[in-house]
Amino acid sequence: MVYHLLYIFQRYSIIALLFLGVLLPACHKEDPTGYEMPLSVFSAEAVRKNRYQLTLAEEMLSIRNDNNLLILAEKRKYHAEEYIRQLSIAMSKQSITNSLELHEEDKRKILELKTLSGLDHRAKLIGLLMDSDQELIALHVKASSSTGVVDQSIRSWAASQLPLLMENLNEVQRIK
Repeated sequence: MVYHLLYIFQRYSIIALLFLGVLLPACHKEDPTGYEMPLSVFSAEAVRKNRYQLTLAEEMLSIRNDNNLLILAEKRKYHAEEYIRQLSIAMSKQSITNSLELHEEDKRKILELKTLSGLDHRAKLIGLLMDSDQELIALHVKASSSTGVVDQSIRSWAASQLPLLMENLNEVQRIK
């Protein structure tokens, strides 16, 4: 069942996001503290996920014969760096950790990706990009919910990032 839901989410991301929008409030009623997110957790995860996006962009740049991926890589690098800069500004009163390393799981995925070549490498890279985009979207949906991050300005900022994050996902799906 979980694999089926993941397939639906990857194949029909907009529908799945709408489903999440219905599901999250329903889950909240059963667990009123289930979606409270400390600001430090949100910022650390957001920075880590964007650092992972930067690493994936570097991998895209290694595929020299695919102009779509090269253009996407440059856009992604810019967006991830700009995202971290904007988050730093939005959290001006709080500290943001910029030196966070990738999660061990993300490191493992990158190492596994590097063992592949040709179309297998490209397909795996696109799959990792879509997964990463979906994780970023879920993080922002959670953070921007009414019981997400305590700071209203950060909740609003997280919500304002959702259109760009969804466009990133759609763009990867189009070049798939």
